[in-house]
Amino acid sequence: MTPRAHFPLEQDALAVVTSPELVADTPSLRTFAWATLMTQRGHVVNQTRLSAMQDRQFAAGSAA
Repeated sequence: MTPRAHFPLEQDALAVVTSPELVADTPSLRTFAWATLMTQRGHVVNQTRLSAMQDRQFAAGSAA
């Protein structure tokens, strides 16, 4: 098995995803970081589904 290549954006994307409180005011940045990590792993990202999940999370957070 060959080691996975690291891309320049990977460390930044990982920092955003693992510390969402740092970018809480910019949800699109968290979405982009998640998509970056997933595509680097060879997964397909469904932007519509991701957006719907994010909208539900925002609605649940503002209801509290």
